Amino acid sequence: VEAELNITDTLLCEAGVLPLDLSVSQASYNDTSYFWSPATYLNAPNIQDPVVAPPPGDYTYTVIIRSSTCIPDTEVLHLTIAPNPVVQAGDDQTVTPGTRIQLYASSPDDVSYLWTPVDSMNCVDCRRPYLTATQNQTVYVTATNQYGCPGVDSVKIRVIDCDPESIYIPNTFTPNGDGLNDVLLVRGIGLRKLDFFRVYDRWGKLVFETANLNDGWDGNGPYGKSADVATYVYVVSGTCSNGSSIQKSGNVTLVR
Repeated sequence: VEAELNITDTLLCEAGVLPLDLSVSQASYNDTSYFWSPATYLNAPNIQDPVVAPPPGDYTYTVIIRSSTCIPDTEVLHLTIAPNPVVQAGDDQTVTPGTRIQLYASSPDDVSYLWTPVDSMNCVDCRRPYLTATQNQTVYVTATNQYGCPGVDSVKIRVIDCDPESIYIPNTFTPNGDGLNDVLLVRGIGLRKLDFFRVYDRWGKLVFETANLNDGWDGNGPYGKSADVATYVYVVSGTCSNGSSIQKSGNVTLVR
């Protein structure tokens, strides 16, 4: 028997599949047999062209080809399976149109990065690029290690209009000291800056005002006295992440 492997000693990335292509000549067609060893990670050890898919590591496979009319032949193949890198593309983000955001890829491995965005980036081969978001999209990052093996992760960018509907203020709050819904706060996706948040009683008297997104009304009046259980009017004015202005007003009921 004369046999020859049609692949050479090779490096394969993790999760790769490699056909062990073997050419055989001068053998009897009906009784030629094949014995691959070790049989580990082979789909079949007794066929001419098995498929191997081992985990990372170094491997040596030997095949013996026998035929009743010929002298057996032996072929040897050395394989190195390289690990794929681990990569994370960062957290999903929700922003307003035109917002410039920074993406954060990370990997414990020594890798190079390549991003595939829909909107333009300031760089596609750096770890922390900036992207100006104009539409919903999934951005992929591919990390490639020294073996040429890739790892892929993605981050979702959701773009919503900064309008009054995107600002949330509950219609009821309960400043009773139980740690639940004790403070009336302004929350809004894409709201970058608060110009003012004002609360008035039913007679139009100002009972609370702030320009800090982290501050809220605790249910006390101007002099520290607990405000009455009643319905109040709020007015909000702010600036969105894309620079546009936004206003909203409504009612909130104080319940103790």
